Amino acid sequence: TITESNEGNNCSGWTNVTVANSGPAFDYTLSNAGNLNATKTTGTVNVQNTVTATLVQGGTQPVTITATGYPANVTVSYLNNPCNPTCSYTVQFAVGSSAVVGTYPIVVTGVSAATANKTTNFNLIINAPVAFTGSLDVTPTSSYIGQQVTWTCSVTGGTGPFTYVWTGTNFPTPAPTGGSVNVIYQTIGTKTASAVVTDSLGATTLCSQKSLVIGLNPKFREF
Repeated sequence: TITESNEGNNCSGWTNVTVANSGPAFDYTLSNAGNLNATKTTGTVNVQNTVTATLVQGGTQPVTITATGYPANVTVSYLNNPCNPTCSYTVQFAVGSSAVVGTYPIVVTGVSAATANKTTNFNLIINAPVAFTGSLDVTPTSSYIGQQVTWTCSVTGGTGPFTYVWTGTNFPTPAPTGGSVNVIYQTIGTKTASAVVTDSLGATTLCSQKSLVIGLNPKFREF
């Protein structure tokens, strides 16, 4: 604060002038971590971006952000909104199974009472579901009582890690959850197996039922 007066001159009375220095006006910038990719599944897929508000000058002030440009069947939520720069927000998009595949320009706008609005831009890219299939194999392809049999479920597509739920003749309890199962059969006859596979995004596929005939070991003969 600067104060001036006319004391000592030929003018009568006093004149005081006070100039208040409030410092630089509040200002900030907005930035983000880049484009988002969401691959649709039968459920909801969540993707998120980090938006950063960086203080440029002045005393910090609250800034509230909003995102626009996302399509129907997509919802948005925020974490740490508002915040005082320098600070970061999380913007999360929940992409439903009915969202239309495409690239959507997202505009995030920062609003503060102390300065003009700021924006930052990125793309929300919604991709079609990845083909997800399973196939079932068994080794050996013919077997006997007391011999170990391995059932293997192989998947193509999907997003790992995968969870396997097996059903089959003489399978252990609880149901195995790995990609392969070893079984030693103690009775002859036709044995079956199948597995339902779930990926990390909730999509499912089936390793369809397959059968195997267990016979008597020809090395052992009845006398």
